[in-house]
Amino acid sequence: MTFSKIEVDTEISELYPGNVFHYKNEQPWKINVFFLLADSNYIQDTWQKFSSSISAVYQSSLTSRKDEFERWNFYIIYLSANKVPKDLKNKIENDKFSSRKIIEDNFTAEVNNDIANNLIIKHITNSDLVEIVEKTKENYFKEYVPLDQNLWVELPQESILGDKKQQQSIVDKLKSLLNEN
Repeated sequence: MTFSKIEVDTEISELYPGNVFHYKNEQPWKINVFFLLADSNYIQDTWQKFSSSISAVYQSSLTSRKDEFERWNFYIIYLSANKVPKDLKNKIENDKFSSRKIIEDNFTAEVNNDIANNLIIKHITNSDLVEIVEKTKENYFKEYVPLDQNLWVELPQESILGDKKQQQSIVDKLKSLLNEN
């Protein structure tokens, strides 16, 4: 799924000149993603107003039943050049009004289509999971080769989950082997 940059509504661009970017997908079920580029102080001062502005200008116009999916799929990604304090980050990201909010701090790149799409994949669509799982499979099925064969033979091949005596016995054997070396 690819998102394309679309023009920001005049009312929003006048309130936040040069700092707001709007991306939307091409599928029949629309997802709107807004980016606000600022430092943490500006985000702290404006995030509620910005969220309300997006809701008023964009979500309020989606009233028909066919717009229901789009109305509930609004995201705001706040891009901060510096570190956003953890308490502020939690407050913003846990706010349920109008949209899901995400903080990407220590952001130093320029916002362009590639960067925006990568951030959307990372925080919203997770559409790269298939690739990640495939790469993981390659490593998952490799045969385990222990670093120390003497320690490896001391471990039972059957499950010892929940058996505290068996677990303690193994720990004691391993300690004694380590002391011998």
